[in-house]
Amino acid sequence: MTNEAMNFDLSVVEIPITITKKDRTKKECILREASGDAVINYNNARSSAMKYNKDGNISGTVNISDVIPLLISSCMMAIERGADGSITNETPIQITELRSWPNRVVKSLFKKVREISDIDDDSKVSLLEQRAEIDEQLKTLEEEEEKVKNLERDMTDGSA
Repeated sequence: MTNEAMNFDLSVVEIPITITKKDRTKKECILREASGDAVINYNNARSSAMKYNKDGNISGTVNISDVIPLLISSCMMAIERGADGSITNETPIQITELRSWPNRVVKSLFKKVREISDIDDDSKVSLLEQRAEIDEQLKTLEEEEEKVKNLERDMTDGSA
């Protein structure tokens, strides 16, 4: 172990964002690098969304997608400016508002906030979460396919 000095710059990365609403008015926002607290809340929500089997392995997830607007809401502020152009008010973007936005917007914001906050979602836990979510989606698709096959068989047999 070395005793090298460590120096940190605590300035926060900020990205200006403009949201054009349905009525064509514009909302000026700032997307900020996640604080330690925001990352903790995000990771806790991810962990809470996981289901484990008796061996302690991730077997599925419950409401895992809720973590996306949670993280963005922790990092994105609507801003108001004074006559001189300086920011006079900041209001967090609410989760309910984020849920009403198109997925392409939310997905881009989520990707960007993870990037500027150095949140690495390629960890083993994240990959296991993704696999569990995909397994659930596949199970649902297989169940739907089975229902269609049964319906088609019943119609062919004349029992429907």
